[in-house]
Amino acid sequence: MVVRLWEPQVSWTNSRSAYQSAEQAEIKLKRDVFDGKYGKQFGTMLFAKFVGDPYEANDQFGEDTFLNWAKNNKRSWKHDRFRVRPLLLAFAGKTLGEITPGAIEKFKSARLHTVTKRKTKRSPASVKHEIDVLSRIFSLAVTWGLADSNPCSRVSRIKLQNQRYRYLLPDEEPRLLAQCTGKRQHLATMIPFAIGTGARKSEQLTLKVRQCDFFRNLITFDRTKSNRPRIVEMNSEVREILLPLCKGKRPDDYVWLFPKTGKPFADVKRAFIRACEDAGIEGLVWHDLRATYGTRLGEAGFNAYDIAKLMGHANISTSQRYVRNLPVGAGEAVMLKNQRRHNTVTSEVSGTLRVVVNS
Repeated sequence: MVVRLWEPQVSWTNSRSAYQSAEQAEIKLKRDVFDGKYGKQFGTMLFAKFVGDPYEANDQFGEDTFLNWAKNNKRSWKHDRFRVRPLLLAFAGKTLGEITPGAIEKFKSARLHTVTKRKTKRSPASVKHEIDVLSRIFSLAVTWGLADSNPCSRVSRIKLQNQRYRYLLPDEEPRLLAQCTGKRQHLATMIPFAIGTGARKSEQLTLKVRQCDFFRNLITFDRTKSNRPRIVEMNSEVREILLPLCKGKRPDDYVWLFPKTGKPFADVKRAFIRACEDAGIEGLVWHDLRATYGTRLGEAGFNAYDIAKLMGHANISTSQRYVRNLPVGAGEAVMLKNQRRHNTVTSEVSGTLRVVVNS
């Protein structure tokens, strides 16, 4: 009597896939053991507890919170304090582990369809900044062993089309400076300085006397966006502006001080907007003065590499945004080339016609 045993038909493809899955699981297990993560529970802390209270008096956010870490490590921590507010509302009552990529996508979509307090459409850039802060929160949580992964890494990024093509036109500059009187007197020196040095607003408002070298006619910006000092040559106009502002001050004194308080300016946005309105200038923001500096460098013949060095750009593609001028006569050259091409084609066609007719 012959007994036949039934053998299951297992395909090689399924067997190989199962083997790879098991191998990946083993690798992950070994990595968790090596990193000290094996057997631990992640994501159990409340999101709000880890972030901290942005409304806390005197900015005492508490130890082991994201806001306290940001305050000690980021110059832009005040922006983070403002941007975490909608995040805390959206993820109220949730733990770090309960915030999934799907929940973040839902938050992103909802924010893109909301309006601001001024009843204007919320810009994609604002939402992107909020998502970036959320991603930084989870990155810190992973570093501190409070979360296993960053769910923002699996969320599609917002692509921005926010390049500005605006700078101060030559006929606008005297009109704008004419409005810098009275309570706006400080702008009469700030605006030419920004145009003459390409300084960012934060670099200019925090400029101190010791950063101005009148012997070598150099200005050193040490509170830059890239945290790398940048040296800019001061022209004669900038030198004439700085000399009376720095006279009689100590090296650590700020160049621009608010007359009533004797403290540095926190911002000049409101005064600048009013000056532009009174001058009849539309669509100009303070950062466009920096763009004016880059544009005028391009008009003077500086290439993108030189402009990148002077403006402190790590990527040369950023400098291309500030070079908006075309070579002199470019339009005429294109017209001349098109005309020559047209004449050549016409001559060839005419010659062909003559051959056909004569034959």
